[in-house]
Amino acid sequence: MRSRTAAKLYIALAGLFIAGFLLDHFILPWIIHSGDEIPVPNVIGKPMPEAVRILEARELVARKSAVQPSYKYPQGTVIMTNPPPGSVVREGRNIYLTISGGGPQVVMPNLRGHSLRDARITLEHYDLRIGKITYDPSSQPEETIISQSIPPGKTVAKGSVVDLSVSGGEGSIQVSVPYIIGLSLKEAQTRLMENGLRLGKIAYRSSTDLLPNTIISQMPRAGDMVDVNTPIDVTLVH
Repeated sequence: MRSRTAAKLYIALAGLFIAGFLLDHFILPWIIHSGDEIPVPNVIGKPMPEAVRILEARELVARKSAVQPSYKYPQGTVIMTNPPPGSVVREGRNIYLTISGGGPQVVMPNLRGHSLRDARITLEHYDLRIGKITYDPSSQPEETIISQSIPPGKTVAKGSVVDLSVSGGEGSIQVSVPYIIGLSLKEAQTRLMENGLRLGKIAYRSSTDLLPNTIISQMPRAGDMVDVNTPIDVTLVH
């Protein structure tokens, strides 16, 4: 009788040992590691619909969590994710997106009929920027704004760029060449565009004394009067 009881006890203990072994080595690891681990893709800077598509393609769930003002990212684009890009998560994980509401906004002023100088001052006051300036023949006084690319009264983000059409008078249209020596190539292009001119040929010269990508000469020279859209040749340090 005792031997049978002992045998049953040994069998029960063996069963518990086997069950524990299976639970510890197979069942629990399977439960814990079920579902693939994947890195969170970088969707920062992407429009929200595109970000959602990218996340869903990785079997992740996009959730809009907040909208914040941003100068850096256009309105409607992702500026932050939680968890952040590169974090390792499991399929089906919620990824919370913070969306850009754009920068602070202003109402576009009416620049037509004003001088180019006054237009610059007005745009600076509203934290707006001048883009391309086109000089056109007109019966209006020279340097007067004829039209603007963004209509007056429209609400736009601060920092928006406004292209202007400026009167060159009824005769030939000439402008003064700006001083661009010491500027970077990008800065020079912007300065020339603002004055109705364009970048011409680029020559390169080596120098250990000056920063790379710095303009060290220009032709025509600063102050020369030239026709609108004249190319300005430059020499650039490389």
